[in-house]
Amino acid sequence: MKKLVVLLLIASLSTFAAPSFGSGQNSLSSIDSSQSFAVYWGSGSGIAWPQLTRYPKDKDPNYTGLFVFPVCSSSLKNDCIISIEFQNPTGLWVKGNFVQYLPLSDHYVELAGNLVSKSAEPIHNFPASERSGIWQFPGLTHDGGSQFMFSSSIYGEFSNRTDPLATGSIFQFDGVGPFMTLDAVSVSTLPGGNNTDPNSWCTSGEPQLTCIKKFDLPANTPFRATLNFKYAKTFWNSYNWLLVAGSNPSISSLPNSDGTVNYQFTALPETRISPVSLIPKTQQGYDDLTAGFKAFLNEASPGQVFYNPWGDFAKWKDMNGNDSVDGEQPGAFSMWPLLEKYLAPQYFSETNSWGFRKAQPTGTDFTWVSQCGASGDISGFVATNASIAKPAPPHWNPETQTLDFKIASPHTNSDGVPTVGSYDLGLSTKVANCLWGTNVAGAKAEISIVDSSGSSTVTTSTLRNDKNYIYFDIAGFHYSTDTISIKLKFDSPVAPKPQAKKSTISCVKGKLMKKVTAVNPSCPSGYKLKSA
Repeated sequence: MKKLVVLLLIASLSTFAAPSFGSGQNSLSSIDSSQSFAVYWGSGSGIAWPQLTRYPKDKDPNYTGLFVFPVCSSSLKNDCIISIEFQNPTGLWVKGNFVQYLPLSDHYVELAGNLVSKSAEPIHNFPASERSGIWQFPGLTHDGGSQFMFSSSIYGEFSNRTDPLATGSIFQFDGVGPFMTLDAVSVSTLPGGNNTDPNSWCTSGEPQLTCIKKFDLPANTPFRATLNFKYAKTFWNSYNWLLVAGSNPSISSLPNSDGTVNYQFTALPETRISPVSLIPKTQQGYDDLTAGFKAFLNEASPGQVFYNPWGDFAKWKDMNGNDSVDGEQPGAFSMWPLLEKYLAPQYFSETNSWGFRKAQPTGTDFTWVSQCGASGDISGFVATNASIAKPAPPHWNPETQTLDFKIASPHTNSDGVPTVGSYDLGLSTKVANCLWGTNVAGAKAEISIVDSSGSSTVTTSTLRNDKNYIYFDIAGFHYSTDTISIKLKFDSPVAPKPQAKKSTISCVKGKLMKKVTAVNPSCPSGYKLKSA
């Protein structure tokens, strides 16, 4: 895992995708690079990136893969997209029509090292896989037309890292990061050459370029996606938390008689600010920038040595360019306080998004996530319009009996209007009962919001719940940095759940002796408990 995090950091230091700027906003190209260095906090993306199947070749040393859900058909029933729907103003859910998989030439696919499609390989636990698809919805349009691109993919690794396609090598659906996205797009072809539109994704090196341009999703329009999981359901065996790009999310699952599970994901598109920090090319600016990336790495991958990509101050001062940071990567929250003072509202962009990504517990949160989570179930999901949010479940504090979560965003948008925050948490009823040690039905939520100045606001609300989840909907607060704590209040006080105590026993096997320390210790196979 450390290797993956470091690679993500290196990518953020060396690549930059220019955001799409709103009306009246300046592009980053207008920044005088001799005076300032821009850091773009990519909380969203102005570019719609397609997903293509990735599958190793025979004896390929690359043991990773990317499974992209195809659309279900008469001949394909499992590990596929059942439907994509939107809710019209009358409350009716309307199914979208699948048009085609993203049209890409064989030449581009060969250059990119990806696959247009891949037939199922049951021997390797790899289902039939495709690429992003183009959909249309009856009566629904956006500023760029009527095309929508849906992508749902799962990153994973083959168990045999030396020879991934050897007999017995199994694809493991264990990736974190983006899992599902829906974008309003226009797909077009342009004369060959290089893409000159920084707000579009295009192929390259072809006589004609295939280009995808992203637009805002229709306002106040909920979308939901229903997918079937068979081989891919092992994706939910661990780290089964999701981060949602959207508001008012809900997730439901329906087991089928054949052992597969249908999962349904619903959310309303959410607009988030993608801020820009404009670092002055002074010694102080250089020191703060370096300290920020060191803080990023220290949180994202403790123990790793920081590599300075700019060199010393003199070299950095003469550089042209900028950098980007994913606001949903581990480390971004540690970096934010060091560069927040350099925020430049005139370069902010606002990105409208709908999507779900796998969350990753860190540190001590592994303990409660593993103790209260159930394999195959989705334990919970978090949605916020904050620019900076850790890609992890909330932190459980056993002493205060609270779920705590930190988020950050600029205090105002590009027009100087204070940003109104939102935070939605969906928590499995099983997990809630486990955490608070009692049936949470009928409880009330006490919500505390502490801002960067230390001021605290406390509100109490009734829980919203359905068959499997309880929901906390928090809104109306302001940024820049907030700590949200959620506590349940019961009519009858609930005593804190006692912490299980560990004990140590001695086990013997002939002349060998082992000491075993655990909550309920037992001797290993072949050993017996040493008599007193």
